[in-house]
Formats: sequence, C-alpha cells, structure tokens
Amino acid sequence: MRCRKEQFIKNSIFHIYNRTISGERLFRDDDDYLKFLRKLKDTVPRYPCSLYAYCLMPTHFHFLIRQDGDESIYKIFNHVLSYYVQTFNFKHKRRGRLMQGPLQHIQVVKENHLFLLSQYIHLNPVKANLVNTPHDWVYSNFREWVGTRKGTLYVDALLKRYFNNSLDDYWEAVEKYQQNPDDLEGITFDES
Repeated sequence: MRCRKEQFIKNSIFHIYNRTISGERLFRDDDDYLKFLRKLKDTVPRYPCSLYAYCLMPTHFHFLIRQDGDESIYKIFNHVLSYYVQTFNFKHKRRGRLMQGPLQHIQVVKENHLFLLSQYIHLNPVKANLVNTPHDWVYSNFREWVGTRKGTLYVDALLKRYFNNSLDDYWEAVEKYQQNPDDLEGITFDES
C-alpha cells in the first residue's frame, strides 16, 4: 500500500478508503467484519491517532482519522490489510490480491469538511440501500456518535466541537443530510 509519506505528518487528518477488485466482497459474513475490527483495535494503539468516524461496507471501507504522532498512520492500514487479506484468502479458499489498488487517502484541510465527512461516512450503508438508517448498520461507529453503544474505536472530539456533545443534534444533522445530500455538492470525499 504505497502512499505519499510526506503528507502523513503529526496532526494531519485524512479520509482513508479503499475498495476491492471488481466489486468482490471484502466482508462475506459477520466474522469477516469482526476479524477486521479486532485487528484494527489491536493495531491502533501502536500508532498515536484519533479515529473519528469509520464504516466497513461489503466491498470497501472509509475512515476519518487524525495522526497524533510522528508515526505515519497509513502503517495501521498496511498492517491490518496485510493480515486481513491473508486470513480472508485462507478462509475463503482464494488467492491473490483483494484490494483494487494502493490505499487511497485524501487529506482533510478544511475544518467544515470534517463534520460533513463524518456524516457521509456514516450514511454510506443507507446510500447503498443496505439499511434504512445509519443506526441499523453495526459496522460503523455511528452508534458511538449517538451514544447507543460504547466502543473503543472512537474519539468524540468532532462531536464535541460541533454539537457540545449533544447526541440528538448529530442524529438530527445526519437525517437532514440524508434528506438533502445535494447540500454537499462540490465537496469531494473520495475519488473512487
């Protein structure tokens, strides 16, 4: 997973994402999702970072994450994906690459994009018609954002910054964005 290392400096925030080759399933069952999340949970403490938002989808993933130290956070995903693809291939009796290409990332430089991007990430399963509300999708940290699940892969700094930690206000903002996705026209959150 080659990345431009010069971008990965302390206090930089990134939207990190990737998708599979030809729409192949990245996660075929609950165990696959959980295996990925467990490996991520074990790996994150090695690299100082703040994980704001994430969503695992059947063929791709999204993360909104800040690098809090000097160690490049793309290494988290190199480590997790290397492990995950090996175990996935063994479990599902397949060989070769699973991901479409190198890890994708966009540095988030505009303050107002952080909050909008978290909504975009959390609404991915709704947009894909997998669930009716982001709360119904268990493989994101939306439930942590709205206080219905306690998780360790979540830093609430964005929620506090925009809503003074009002969980109902975030839910309301996500519903508003869901009804008016054109409000974000011109903001690029990924290039896939």
